[in-house]
Amino acid sequence: MERIASLYRSEEFDQFPKDPCDAIKKANELTSNPQVISKINDIKNKTLENGAYIYSSSNTDMTTKYLGPHISSPNESSISIGTPPWDQSKGYATGFIHNHPNGGAPSPSDIFVPAQDLIHFASDKTMSYEMLKEYNKNYTSIVVSGEYVYTITIRDPFFFALAQNSYQSRSAIERARFKSRVKKFINNTEGTKEDVQKGGDASLLDLYGRLINICKQKIGEPNTNKALIFSNGVASFIEC
Repeated sequence: MERIASLYRSEEFDQFPKDPCDAIKKANELTSNPQVISKINDIKNKTLENGAYIYSSSNTDMTTKYLGPHISSPNESSISIGTPPWDQSKGYATGFIHNHPNGGAPSPSDIFVPAQDLIHFASDKTMSYEMLKEYNKNYTSIVVSGEYVYTITIRDPFFFALAQNSYQSRSAIERARFKSRVKKFINNTEGTKEDVQKGGDASLLDLYGRLINICKQKIGEPNTNKALIFSNGVASFIEC
């Protein structure tokens, strides 16, 4: 744990961009990728969960993205994606894109499951400091839901690593915490699909806003991402 802290709490990582405007720029770049746009259009109206891993061209240059093979699920509220690949033969997975047929917001599993194990990465002597830094800057989880595309990125690598490690043994508890907050939110609304999505937005940021950035844009409107922040019990948009 000391090595993890020394890496993710070092001066350079402590200066990791936390500005929502940086997250917006990153989200706009990725959701403007032709392969990503094509996948969004492919999965947006499917009644079961479908998706694909997002890969980088190498483990050093993680800015060039491409999508892996299509992954389908027999379920409308979950998808099995295995362990994110990270080698020359299978590819270097830096994220995942999938749909939510029920129109709900991203869930805690959408934050952590597609991500490489950051504590393992920090313990792996073959992972250089620059590789760790680049991975954290380029990790993205995209969720296509209702009229919107969500892009989740890492805000604080140290707290993300700790929360991810905890989630691996507490996933059921974390999902229950999330659902409880959503339920509490929609109890004060009319309970429409839009209310449920807004409740999910607020609940996710309430629980994990210190770890992640969340951006959101309407499907078919690239380069219009706005960042979400948690304020006064609701998720509000920030434009840059």
